[in-house]
Amino acid sequence: MAAQSDGFITSIRVYPGESDAFIVVEWDLAYYTMCPGTGSEEKLCYCSLDPTFFRCYVFYFNGSNVAYVPQLSNVDVEIGFSHSNSSWRMAYMFGEIKPGLPEANESNYYEIHPGKACVRPLGNLSYLFRPYHGIPGRVEGDTLVFSNGSQTYRVPLENLKGYVLLKSDYDNFRAVFLKNGVLFYVPFYEGTTDYGYPNVIIHGRGNCSPDNLMVENVDKLNPIVLFFYDGDELKTFPLYRITYDDSPDLRPEVLINMTLDFSQCEREICGNGIILVISLLAFAFVLWTSRRH
Repeated sequence: MAAQSDGFITSIRVYPGESDAFIVVEWDLAYYTMCPGTGSEEKLCYCSLDPTFFRCYVFYFNGSNVAYVPQLSNVDVEIGFSHSNSSWRMAYMFGEIKPGLPEANESNYYEIHPGKACVRPLGNLSYLFRPYHGIPGRVEGDTLVFSNGSQTYRVPLENLKGYVLLKSDYDNFRAVFLKNGVLFYVPFYEGTTDYGYPNVIIHGRGNCSPDNLMVENVDKLNPIVLFFYDGDELKTFPLYRITYDDSPDLRPEVLINMTLDFSQCEREICGNGIILVISLLAFAFVLWTSRRH
């Protein structure tokens, strides 16, 4: 099986609400820029992978579980979310494979109601919402500590064994603080196929120490996991695994079974519309009573 690219770059961006969050996974197939005379592992560490193929996948965390959002996934557009005053907004830009949302009407800007599983087009927006970059964790003894100044969570390292890809993941975790706990993840990996199918070299962000580099059969790789910790219980959500299935190139296979599918929100009558309706009802009542007399 001959690969069509030199490797991949994958990243996770999180957009937090009060107790929920949208998670955007980006997957890029890439080629090396000029980097002669280096071995496979050195290439990954010291040469740049130039993305040539892009796909985006979206997930939603509702405070207790994670759902896959197929209408916003496997697209080649940049997607961003914003949460303000208990309301979600979403915008996307660029690309040709657009989200499959109902009643698009050329809109790229939406009001989103995950609880009602519906969206409402708001027109067009000329910019994207920026993701929250996350607070780094630190290892203290046998715990992974996340603190934002007012809240601190200590996750036992023992609970994370069997889920991380690289030993350096413990130093690369990022977290967002929600109302009822902390959502954390490793934001970046890249890999190459230089060792030939079915092996893959995985590299985290940073140096090329043995803890930050791994050569492994792709079928033995741990999936990419999202974690949630409320101070007592650690929940793990395997989002996707890296695979060659049905493709000459490495690709992500989504592992979340629960889905969130959006319909068109029902139109609401508000403002002057409510006043008009009340006036018409009052007029109808007066007319009805006058006819009775």
